[in-house]
Amino acid sequence: RKGGKSGDPAIIPGKPEASEVMKRLLTDDADDHMPPAEFHKVLTKDQIALVERWIKEGAEYQGHWAFQIPVKPAVPKIPDGGNAVDAFLAAPLAAKGLTPNGPAPKATLLRRAALDLTGLPPSDADLQAFLADNSPAAWSKALDRLLASPHYGENMAMQWLDFARYADSNGFQSDTQRMMWPYRDWVIKAFNDNKPFDAFTVEQLAGDLLPNPTEEQRIATGLQRCNPTTNEGGTIVEENLANYAADRVQTMGWVYLGLTTNCAQCHDHKFDPFSQKDFYAMSAFFRNTTQGGLDGNVKDGRGPVIYLPSDADRPRWEALPGEIAKGNQQVAAARKLGTPLFEQWFAKAKPVDLDADIPAKDLVARLALNDGKGLPTGTTAAGEPVAWMKNGKTGPAPVFKKGSHLVLGEAGNFGTKQAFSAGAWIKADKAEGTGAIIARMDDPKGSQGWNLFQTGRNVGVYVISKWPDDAIKVTTTRNPINTAYQHVFMTYDGSGKAAGVKIYVNGVLAETRTEIDKLKTDTKAATPTRIGQRSHGEPFHGSIQDVFLYARALAPSEVTTLSKLATLRQSLAGKPNAQQKDALREHFLLNRHEPFKLAANTVAKLTAEQMAIRSRSPLTHVQEEKMDSPAMANILIRGAYDKKGDAVPAEIPAALGKLPADAPRNRLGLAKWIVSDANPLTTRVTVNRMWQ
Repeated sequence: RKGGKSGDPAIIPGKPEASEVMKRLLTDDADDHMPPAEFHKVLTKDQIALVERWIKEGAEYQGHWAFQIPVKPAVPKIPDGGNAVDAFLAAPLAAKGLTPNGPAPKATLLRRAALDLTGLPPSDADLQAFLADNSPAAWSKALDRLLASPHYGENMAMQWLDFARYADSNGFQSDTQRMMWPYRDWVIKAFNDNKPFDAFTVEQLAGDLLPNPTEEQRIATGLQRCNPTTNEGGTIVEENLANYAADRVQTMGWVYLGLTTNCAQCHDHKFDPFSQKDFYAMSAFFRNTTQGGLDGNVKDGRGPVIYLPSDADRPRWEALPGEIAKGNQQVAAARKLGTPLFEQWFAKAKPVDLDADIPAKDLVARLALNDGKGLPTGTTAAGEPVAWMKNGKTGPAPVFKKGSHLVLGEAGNFGTKQAFSAGAWIKADKAEGTGAIIARMDDPKGSQGWNLFQTGRNVGVYVISKWPDDAIKVTTTRNPINTAYQHVFMTYDGSGKAAGVKIYVNGVLAETRTEIDKLKTDTKAATPTRIGQRSHGEPFHGSIQDVFLYARALAPSEVTTLSKLATLRQSLAGKPNAQQKDALREHFLLNRHEPFKLAANTVAKLTAEQMAIRSRSPLTHVQEEKMDSPAMANILIRGAYDKKGDAVPAEIPAALGKLPADAPRNRLGLAKWIVSDANPLTTRVTVNRMWQ
């Protein structure tokens, strides 16, 4: 109520003639007149008189009505045959000389209700039941039948999922698949179960922060993970994280507050009492999470997810973590027992001693591919001569490209229902395209045979009698391939099932997905086994070394051994440091100490079982809090991620108050405030949306 340059009070309640506001409205002085002429706004005499009357009556005012806590009004007298809604409408209708229409025909009423509640016309059975029921409860029973329909939840969920920006893809660049549909199903079930709205809200904003959260409460937090994400080259992690948090503030503002909070991302809101500081104090609630800035173009988005195994798999899924933990305890005990034996071996060990640990049973072929010139022993060239690079993984390495590969002949002539294993060290020129690493695949004959191949940043395995109706195809899922040297290996148990294929990268079992699982017949390919190409196509670009072929499925520990030997030889050739000595100890125990080997193989089998269940189970994206840090954010100047201003703690908008002193400063505190009586907006926004 302070005045302008005159220093006089703007408003003196009860005294319009002494109030600066009235003087400015009535003056002829162009410099003092309000509103200023450049605004092209002119108040009428009636408007000026209204201001004068208001000041004379005491100049009482409140903030905007929407920001006041709702107070339930008294219900006017309900007219005969009407309801509470009619009570509020009766007086305005009477003032206009209008009377309510009569009741609609029963069929029309039911059609309206069915379309509103289920999105579908009423079924013939429901219509006939309603028409035949002349009891006072007929309408109530008809509504109960509609509310009991599963289509009720589907219809209500459609609008909510629009608010949630629901999608089963990430929305950017290649727009790759992600699994969000368990969240969709949770929303549908919540409506069908008539979940209270406060629980519906709290679980979506902070289900993971509830005491001992259930699987369903964690699934509910998918609301926050429906935002577009990216893995596009050139994007900046910190910028993406800022965008993700901003998206969540905007979404919460639209859904629960009915405010365009996004206007305050760069500056104070022009029309609502919502400052830029408010925006970033709100974003602090959503920045304290474990989600990364890049989604990897993979279905789990490289963020927090939960797997949802089938009913048949769930007992083992829930038992496996405990069994693996117990197995790891046995591994630790065996390590302690075997360490003195390792020290005795280590005192005299030489690089050549490690060759004794190469699995010998059913070894079909081993090609070191480190000759450095000419053709490696056991191979013939096809196309252009193979060139050599000086520094490979185990000495000079052959370089493969289109037009050059090596032929092994009959080594690796495995049937499609015969157990075998194959692998090598590879260095891809590019983490893109598709190229055969080791293959015995006859392209003209329905791609008959088998193939270990690179596909982009993943590794895959084909076992084919005839593509695609009599075949297996399995690929890794987490983009493990880069342009450095990596050990890739596959094993196949001969079962004719995709589940019998396992892929290892650097000795570690990789997560895989099954793309084809239709193998029926047992066949062998007539074409020779090749390194660097199928019979005609898909050449590998890069180097391949230390190829192994076995006529059985190797155990996980054996694959680990093959992946470590090259590095271990190099360690023993010099003076091993502490880290290298630890690696040598693990190798020794895994190959020369039976208690450790037994325990390690048991853990490996349990882990493989866990990964197999995971690979065939759906997942859903959830939210997860960083428990070791407070929820904070920086004000971003003009919204730019790299122009950081003051740090602000998590807090609700100042115009709406403050979180209670005892409320946690995280999403749970926010969620409970959102549905509390202290928040004037959620109730108004939600009820208005229902009426709309």
